[in-house]
Amino acid sequence: MEFRLLGAVVVAVAAACGPLALIHRGTPVLRRRTIDLVATGILGGIVIGRVWAMLTAGTNPITHPLDLLIVRGGVNTVGATVGVLASVAWAARSQLLPLLDALAPGAVFGLAGWHAACLVRNACLGTPTPLPWGWPPAAGGPDRHPVELYAALFLIAAGLLIWRQWQRHPGTGRATALALFAIATARALTEPLRPVLDGLMVEYVVGAMAALLLGLLLWRRGKSPVSSHQSPVDG
Repeated sequence: MEFRLLGAVVVAVAAACGPLALIHRGTPVLRRRTIDLVATGILGGIVIGRVWAMLTAGTNPITHPLDLLIVRGGVNTVGATVGVLASVAWAARSQLLPLLDALAPGAVFGLAGWHAACLVRNACLGTPTPLPWGWPPAAGGPDRHPVELYAALFLIAAGLLIWRQWQRHPGTGRATALALFAIATARALTEPLRPVLDGLMVEYVVGAMAALLLGLLLWRRGKSPVSSHQSPVDG
């Protein structure tokens, strides 16, 4: 099980770093910085998510520091999300919007890779469906929605749109807002099709609406003063 989870992580990291290397192939400094942010986000998400899970389970991470290393014991998804956002924002603080915008397409592609890696984890299926593209579960029973692949396809399409948005308006924060909106929306749309609800539907909807509001506010600021052929953090 742990090896399948590790395989899924490898797919997600490759899905994030590969597009970033392609998108920023002409700007080595920006390519390196965005890939560094991917690594920072992963580490921050695992650490904060693990600490969050320990506290939720009643384990003191100060008195049981070695338990932090037992990642298979659980990583809280809310804590991991907070950890990713906080660690990336801190690492990019000197040029926050330009770096977050440059990272946005890769982050969305990486999350798409994580969902698509359900094929590695054998965890793609959701609720039963009569639709012709439903998949039969290994244990038998009615066909089920390949819900994780739905999320992956949605995020791939969103990633392409965000890539285009970054090319046209780099450094404005629009790509970042669109990425946050796409991630929250993908989860909200697919949540009803999952076999077990995680109870965060309200949070997903609120997150999507907040990202949409942020995008609208940033849109009102007008076009970026930076040419789409120049990177605001290159050099």
